[in-house]
Formats: sequence, C-alpha cells, structure tokens
Amino acid sequence: GSKPPNAATKKPPPKRAKAAPMPWLQKCLILVSSFVILTTLGGVGTLMYLMRSGLVGKDLLRDSKAPQSKFVIAGYLPEYRLGDVADWAPGHRLHHISKRCTDVILFSLEPGPSGALDTSRIPTAHVRAAVNASRAHSGRVLVSLGGAGRGQHFHALVKSDKKKQRFHASLVEYLTQHDLDGVDFNWEAQFPPKLWKAYAELVGDTKEALEPLSLLVTVAVHPWQALNEVGFGQADRVHVMAYDLARQHSTYEDSRSAVKTVVDNSKGTVDWEQIVMGIPLYGRHTGNPQEVMTYEEIVNKWRPPQTRDEVQGMYFNGIKTVERKAEWARDAGLAGVVVWEAGQDSKDSRSSLLAALSRLVKRWSSRSMHEL
Repeated sequence: GSKPPNAATKKPPPKRAKAAPMPWLQKCLILVSSFVILTTLGGVGTLMYLMRSGLVGKDLLRDSKAPQSKFVIAGYLPEYRLGDVADWAPGHRLHHISKRCTDVILFSLEPGPSGALDTSRIPTAHVRAAVNASRAHSGRVLVSLGGAGRGQHFHALVKSDKKKQRFHASLVEYLTQHDLDGVDFNWEAQFPPKLWKAYAELVGDTKEALEPLSLLVTVAVHPWQALNEVGFGQADRVHVMAYDLARQHSTYEDSRSAVKTVVDNSKGTVDWEQIVMGIPLYGRHTGNPQEVMTYEEIVNKWRPPQTRDEVQGMYFNGIKTVERKAEWARDAGLAGVVVWEAGQDSKDSRSSLLAALSRLVKRWSSRSMHEL
C-alpha cells in the first residue's frame, strides 16, 4: 500500500511554463473581430470557439482568481441553509462561513433531461452574494452537482455525446456568468463498472472543458469507491466523505484509514495531494444511527468541552478532534479538509469548528513566517 509523503521532504509538482502575456492592443483586436462570431454562435459558443482555437487564453478570461496554494478549508452549503440574502453581509451568519472557508461549495444543482443544467434550486441572488462575500477574503465559490436523490438525469447524460455537449456548454455559461471558481461532482448512485467508467469520463471531459478558464473540478466520493479510472485522476481535488463509517461514525483513526483506502484503491490514479478529508459538522447516535443532530444543536444542548466527541451516545467531532484531523491532513500532504455541512456549525466563534480550523491554519502561517 502507499504511504503519505513526508511533508518536509516532499518535492513540489513541476511548474508549468508561463506563456508571455498577450498585449492589450492584440486582446482588443481579438475581441472586436470576434463580434461576428458572437452574433452567429451566441455567448457560450463564442467562448468555446475562442478557447479551442487558442485565440483567448487564461490571462484574458480569468485575470484574477483566488489561488489554490494554501490549505483548503472547504464547506458544503445546501440551499436549504441559505435563508435571507442579507445574511451574507459582514457580521451575519453566512458571512462568517465565507470568512472561515477558503472554498464555499453551494449545494446543489443537477443536470436536466436535455443534459443542460437545471439551475433553479439555488437563487441567483445568493450565488452573487456568496461570490462577493468570499472574494472579500480571497476565497473561492464552487457549485456542486448532484447529491443523494438529486441525480436522476446523470445516467442518460453520461451515455449521450449530445447531452454532454449541452451539459458542458450550460456549465461554462453558468460558471462564467456568475464568476464561480469551479464545479463539484457529487453523483450518488449504484455504479456498475460500465457506469462508473462513464462517470469518470464525464469528470475528465469536464476538466478539459474548464481548464482554459482556470476553473476547478472536484469530485466527492465514499471511501469504498475505487477511483481507478483515469478521469477521476484529472480532478483537481477528491473530497473523501470520511464520515458515517461506523458506530462512532468519524473517528480520527477511521478517517485516516478512509483516506488511505481511497489512495490505495485508485491504483496510482489519485495522489495524496489531491485528497481533501471530509469532516462532519453533525452527530450521529451510536445506538440509533437514524438519530442525527447538527453540531450547533449539540453545543446548545450540552455545551461539551473541546476534548469531548460523545455525549449520551451522540457521537460527533469536537474542536480538538477536528484540529487533530487537520494537522494530520497537512502532515500527510493532503490538499485540506472539507466539512458537511457549513450550515450545521455553531454560530459562536468560541465553539465553532470552522472558526477553530481557520485559527489553526493562521497559526501555521504565523509559525512559518516566524521561522523565516
């Protein structure tokens, strides 16, 4: 089996040579000359044409995007947690989430019957507000596709080239129109080998379509799903759902094993640097797994100390366990951690798990600067 790389000795990935920046006059000429194409093909068609022909590169289309160099603290945020758009304003609930997460993942959209995205579930006003709030802290916003009970049209999509073309065109349009940073695949289904391979191809094809725009592609998986198809290896990040694993559903030891299982079963397709470890922001009862509480509900009911992970049979991750998981993820060379889900966190910064993670990463940065 594979072992996590030593963070101190691990070599950084080779840097791609940067193309010389395109002169602004040349950019203007290209944009003016593309007007005829625009009127014929439409916005998305023009964009795809210019990217594939090499006339427009990343420097023109995406001049300033948040880099993905620092430790990732990603948080899924379902539409049923959004509430009022005003909550994205400084000092309010959703603003705290955008401030503490490097990546807010809006959950979720899904493909429609034609292959094009059904964007109705997440209000546009919230997408814009999330982007504005996250940009203020150099953060990213992605949109997730699928989830439990939210992927009925994926089956037809992966089997049809025409539907995949519509899917990619509508995805590019949605991401660019809303200035989003990427897409997260979260298709939950029973996967026979043929369908699993087709899903991997969709992930890989999507990365190829979004690469010219410097947009991210992530994929969420269960630990038992073998990512031994090339397409999964093309994803920028793999979010490992390291929870709901046993009676105590997300222990430190089980979470480490879950990550190792994903890397081992990928047969070299996925590396440690792509992995983001999932952390639950909810508790599950050890005697009755159907009984679930949000972390906020647990804090409000019992006020557990930071060292506790279980109260009256309700197992959860307390602050010290979450910090320990993040420290292991950093030392193992992982890309970071991702929480399900950010809306379940405590609003009190003293007990908030996202606030604890944010403080931890800041301490790492401060220590690194001090050592320099």
